[in-house]
Amino acid sequence: MALTERAKLALEKGRPIEAEQWFRKALEAEPSLIAPHFYLYQCLNLQPGREKEAQIELEKHKECQQRFERQNKILEEVEKSPNDADRLVEAAEFFLVNRQLPMARQLLLRALQAQPNHPKARKHLATSFQDTR
Repeated sequence: MALTERAKLALEKGRPIEAEQWFRKALEAEPSLIAPHFYLYQCLNLQPGREKEAQIELEKHKECQQRFERQNKILEEVEKSPNDADRLVEAAEFFLVNRQLPMARQLLLRALQAQPNHPKARKHLATSFQDTR
């Protein structure tokens, strides 16, 4: 978060090249952040000849925003049926695809509490630990 704030300050002071460097570092540290992609778009858009790169960052921002909205919808669905093993596994699959392993594992463990022999939950949980080697 400090990297993003430092970048925003540089951008506010009219130093888009410096801001770009800080936003890129923020995204390296935490790729799932949404706002830095938009600010990076702004930085690039202020630099002549970098409009195409700016558009790519704007698309990344939109993708992150959509993923965040989908994540919230999935979590709302899980809360409506907190003991539905199939729904928990479905939610976990979203988090596995997005490399958010701690949340995926938490959901898979909840699915196994609800239905101890759920085959997909067992398979995904095992795979999630193999992927970290």
